[in-house]
Amino acid sequence: MVATTTTTTTNANKMMLYLTVIVAVITSQCLSAEAIRCHQCNSHQEEDCITLRLSTPGNVLNDQYLKECQVPNNMTAFCRKTVLKIEVTGEQRTIRECGWKRDKVQQETGVSCFSADHEGYTQIICACDEDGCNGSPSLGGSHSKWTVLAVTGVSVAIAAVLRRN
Repeated sequence: MVATTTTTTTNANKMMLYLTVIVAVITSQCLSAEAIRCHQCNSHQEEDCITLRLSTPGNVLNDQYLKECQVPNNMTAFCRKTVLKIEVTGEQRTIRECGWKRDKVQQETGVSCFSADHEGYTQIICACDEDGCNGSPSLGGSHSKWTVLAVTGVSVAIAAVLRRN
């Protein structure tokens, strides 16, 4: 009788784990399908685009450059930040914008940032996939899907431990 109860509980836990993972994956896919909002500015025209100050719970600012991306032909949008350094003048420009076609280097390697050395100037180009992600000083890859999955996994593990006690 005890073995049957333990087997039933184990099967229920496995089923709950599978269901939770499926819901997390579906949710993360739905979140990525929504329209993305990116900071859109150029420090050549808007000086404060370089040191973009963002809203936080303790410091609410007008995110004046945060706008929904408009992309052609139902393509998937992403946010891009380009830092351009002009060698002759020493000037540095920051361009924050929406993109819909990833650079060849990013497509081939999967990196979120890369640098390009051109005649007379250099560029650091970063791409990311979350609302307002191009507002940070440095960009990394999108971690939201992995965060959802990790939190789900930890929650399931905690629930399983609590059920045993």
